[in-house]
Amino acid sequence: MRYFIFVFIFMNFARGFNCYSPALNLNQTSFMLAECSKGLFFKPDTSINSICLLNVSCIDDNDIFKTASFDEFVSEMRILTRDKEQVLVISIYPGSLKREFAHFQVSYAKDNMKSTELISMDSIFVTESNIKLGMCLEKLLTIKGIPNDRWENENMNILSYRIDDFNNSDFLKHYNMPQYEAKYVFKDNHLVTFEFGFPNP
Repeated sequence: MRYFIFVFIFMNFARGFNCYSPALNLNQTSFMLAECSKGLFFKPDTSINSICLLNVSCIDDNDIFKTASFDEFVSEMRILTRDKEQVLVISIYPGSLKREFAHFQVSYAKDNMKSTELISMDSIFVTESNIKLGMCLEKLLTIKGIPNDRWENENMNILSYRIDDFNNSDFLKHYNMPQYEAKYVFKDNHLVTFEFGFPNP
């Protein structure tokens, strides 16, 4: 019986809101999302395509970085998709290993970004939980659950997630980092930029 009620609620939710909605009012869906997200805990992403956070070994095996320059003055790297429509910005914090990437940001590339020397063979940037540009807000919510914070402004929606309880987080202990954050920006109900990783300590 509970399963039937859940399916009925979720199907009506999906029917009422879709990718073609010009803007999604989160206040209208708070109760529905709370019901659909019961038992769903935020699972942080740690990779985009084959590029990983704080994992030097996955960098060594990646052809993209064979021509990259890693020196003490490099704090940011940019990689374009093969059609140069999307850009991945990678942050390297002072004091970390040269190839330890602490933060990723993906957005649509502007013209002034298209001169970067690093080009991926991939057509899109996508995380291990299938987060990618252009996806619907409601789709992300079904993957990530209820955000810690959210903002609305006309046709814009911003969702923010964080993990900051080091003592009770095996994830933070594994990376030995005090906090993890993720932010997703939607325009007209479509994801236009997202970022995640460990804030600069």
